[in-house]
Amino acid sequence: MPPHAAHNPVLVLPLLIVVGLAAGMIVGRWWALIAPAAFGVYVAIASEVDAVPPLILGALYGLVGAAAVAAGVLGRRFVSRS
Repeated sequence: MPPHAAHNPVLVLPLLIVVGLAAGMIVGRWWALIAPAAFGVYVAIASEVDAVPPLILGALYGLVGAAAVAAGVLGRRFVSRS
């Protein structure tokens, strides 16, 4: 796979986790889970990866992003209560 490919799982997953944690910490509200859900839908619609069905890829990216956002929201709430 060329390094400039649109789907680079070595870059996408860590970036998704870091951005999700940051978004959860900054926003601090549960409705922030809408963003990773929308990203998962976008990936499912626009995916051109042949190795994985687009619906599965979108669902997995959405779940990973949602878990990261939820961890960020929980972290913010934990820090604000201490």
